[in-house]
Amino acid sequence: MRTWAVASFFALLSCAEAFAQVSATFYLDKDVIQSGQRAILHFKVTNLGSSPYMLNTTGLPNQPFCSGYSFKVLRQPSSASNQNGALANTCVINGQFHHVSIAPGATYVQDIDLSLYLDLQVRGEYVIEVSHRPIPWSGGAHDPANAKADLSLRVE
Repeated sequence: MRTWAVASFFALLSCAEAFAQVSATFYLDKDVIQSGQRAILHFKVTNLGSSPYMLNTTGLPNQPFCSGYSFKVLRQPSSASNQNGALANTCVINGQFHHVSIAPGATYVQDIDLSLYLDLQVRGEYVIEVSHRPIPWSGGAHDPANAKADLSLRVE
């Protein structure tokens, strides 16, 4: 019984190390843009582990939802509307899942065009909630590149 408990402890410890091998964060290059200008959201993933990490990139660039990204517009100018938001938050896959291999110690940055979610022709303040979460059907049971952020953007 004691051997089983010790083995279980080390198994859990090794799983915890595997889960903690990735650091992930969202950021914008700038929080003020001109009307009609592109706004790019960056998802930065650093592999802190000792083995390669496979980041899901299925559906990018036009269907970020397929690779685990979720966007919610928390605030926008009253005259702003974006027809693409519903499409960007759906997933239609015709083919294989796609992944990028991130070597140990390496950093990868995925860019996402916010015009999929925001009407950047309309001036005003925008606030979005963005997250990256595991997708169980994407070829892996656990994706440690979880991140969530509320970001503000002003269009002038």
